[in-house]
Amino acid sequence: MTRFIPSVLVLSACFLVPEAGATQFGYLTQDRSLVINVLANDAGGNPLTDGNTIVAPDFCAFQAMDTVSITAALGSASASGSHSSSLLPDRMSFAASANASASAPSLVSGAGAQGGVISNFAVTFELLSPTFCSLNGQFTSSGTGSSPGIFLNGPGGLVWADDGPPDSSQVPTQFSGILVPGIYTLSATAFGSEAANKFSQFGGNSSLDFEFVAVDPVGSNGCVSTPNSTGTAATIGALGSAMSSEQTLTLFAEGLVPSTFGLFFFGPNQANQPLGGGILCVGGSLTRLHRAEPASTSGLFLHSVDFSPGTPADQLLQAGSTWVFQFWYRDSGDPLGSNTSDSLAISFQ
Repeated sequence: MTRFIPSVLVLSACFLVPEAGATQFGYLTQDRSLVINVLANDAGGNPLTDGNTIVAPDFCAFQAMDTVSITAALGSASASGSHSSSLLPDRMSFAASANASASAPSLVSGAGAQGGVISNFAVTFELLSPTFCSLNGQFTSSGTGSSPGIFLNGPGGLVWADDGPPDSSQVPTQFSGILVPGIYTLSATAFGSEAANKFSQFGGNSSLDFEFVAVDPVGSNGCVSTPNSTGTAATIGALGSAMSSEQTLTLFAEGLVPSTFGLFFFGPNQANQPLGGGILCVGGSLTRLHRAEPASTSGLFLHSVDFSPGTPADQLLQAGSTWVFQFWYRDSGDPLGSNTSDSLAISFQ
C-alpha cells in the first residue's frame, strides 16, 4: 500500500563530491548500512541464527548475502537473504531478496520447522537545495508472510512509503516529488517467513529492485543578486518539467529573509537595473505568477506553477517560448525595503 505525506513537499539534495561542470544538485551521503538476519529451526529446538551488518565505503557499491539451513528428523528449514546497491552522484539503485522454506514429515506427530529472513538496508543523506526526485521499481512476493517495503523519512517524519501487497508478483512501485533541504533516510526491506507442520509445507520469497534518481534542474540562471539584510544573496531555480503540456513546473527561491513576503514574476527579456536594494533582471512586459506570500522560517519559498485555463501560465508559457523569471521580496532590514533574486531563463517545449 502506497502512502504519501503531502505536508513534506520535497526531497532535497545530497552532495557527494562536486565535479567541474557537474550539476549543483546531488546528495551528501552520511551513512549506509545493511543488515541481513536469517533464522531456521526445526521442531526439535535446534536454531541457527546468522547476521551480517555492513557500512559501505564512500562512492562504492556494496553487497552481501547470508544463507542458513537446518535439517532434523522432525523437520527442515532454510532461509537466505541478499542485497546489493550502488550510489552515483545523481542516483541510488537497490536490490534485495529474502527466501524461506520449511517442510515437515506428514506422518510424524509434532513435526514442524520454521525459516525466516529479513534483508534490510538504509541510506541517510542530506539535501542542500530543493530537488525533484523520482523512484521507480518493482516488488515481487509469494507465499504466506512474505512482503517487501520501501520507506522515505525526512525532516518532518514520513514522506512516502510503499509496503506492497503480500502474496503478489511484479507489483510496480513509484514516487516522484520535490523534497526540501534536510536530512533524509531511504530504507527498504525484503521479509519472508515460512512455517511447516505435519499438515502443511510452505515456501516463499520476497524481493525488490528500484532506482532513486535526482532530476536535473530546469532552466539557466543569469543576472546577479545582491546580499540582503541577512548577508545572503537570494537565488532561484526550477524543478519538474519545461514541457508546458505536463504542467509539473515548480519554482523555488532560497536565501531569502526568513518569513518575508514575496512573489515570482516573469517577462520576455533580460534586464539589469536597480529595484529596491536589488537588481531588476527581467525586461519587457512583466507578469506576476501569484500574489505575495510568506517564505519559510528558513528563507525558502516554493511555488507550483498553476496552468489552469485562463491563468498567466496557461496563456503565456507555451511550447516554443522562452521567459525570464525572478523573485521579488520584502526586506525590512534594507533601507530601500526590498530585494530580488537572480534570474532564471526557461525555454518551454
